[in-house]
Amino acid sequence: MTNILIWFFLIAQVFFNTLVNHFVNALSFLAVAWHATYDVTPTLHIAQGGTMSRVAVIIEYEVKSEHRSALEALVREHGTYSLEAEEGCLAFEVMVKKDDPLRMFLFECYADEEAFALHNASPRLAETREKFQIMLTNRWVSVCHA
Repeated sequence: MTNILIWFFLIAQVFFNTLVNHFVNALSFLAVAWHATYDVTPTLHIAQGGTMSRVAVIIEYEVKSEHRSALEALVREHGTYSLEAEEGCLAFEVMVKKDDPLRMFLFECYADEEAFALHNASPRLAETREKFQIMLTNRWVSVCHA
């Protein structure tokens, strides 16, 4: 019941912040609340800029137990690179579910469709995907407009 109340409050806060166009504040709030359920790196990497044409990506990985540490290191390194090398990458977070360490979540945010397309077309992403394919039992991707 407590989780339901937390998520209800979270959704209400996100809705309010979106109405007043404070998307960056909403992401920070989500990261803090998400930390109650998931093991999150304590910093949320968000760059200023962009409009409501942003693209957000939420990815869930189901990881083979023998590859969990390697996959986490790989996606964290890829996230750091994306934030530093891709101007349109506004946020990239890696989260591990506290009660199921074989579930990993990624949250990515791009300035617009063009930045998202550039990220998807990068040879580095193709190399990273090739490396992690053998580490997964399943993968779900949700692409959203923010």
